[in-house]
Amino acid sequence: MGEPNFGDVHGPRQRECMLLLRCQLCRRPVARNELGYPWLLEDHRGAPGWPEREVTTHPPACETCQPLAAVQCTPNRGKFVSLRVGRVLTDGVYGQLYVPAARSVPNGKPQTFFHGDARLRWMLGAQTAATLFDVTVVDMHTQTPVPREAVRR
Repeated sequence: MGEPNFGDVHGPRQRECMLLLRCQLCRRPVARNELGYPWLLEDHRGAPGWPEREVTTHPPACETCQPLAAVQCTPNRGKFVSLRVGRVLTDGVYGQLYVPAARSVPNGKPQTFFHGDARLRWMLGAQTAATLFDVTVVDMHTQTPVPREAVRR
């Protein structure tokens, strides 16, 4: 059977989970509560305004799968924060931009472009990106709100 490689992204599955709000691990629909959908993201608490309006290519992660994902997923093992997201806008594409030419060549590192950007026509898309709104940091085990600073590491 082999070992799962949590670091590799399966493009079609990522897109399905992001657009249909399915858990990226078990693929079941995530359950929304009064605070929103469950999500697991890298800890960027030092960034201004984080986690509101965070742009991510990570689909949601259900409450059941979050503790396992926080330990198993590399390279961010142990550096995740559990969130509840009130509103999700799938508005971007992450991928490789190419220089428009008869024989196009990659232009820089992969990046995210948003709906309406003319450069999207020269991009080889790899993942769907979403902007997260009305975000609440929660305790991973109880799913209750906690202050941003008090999140267990």
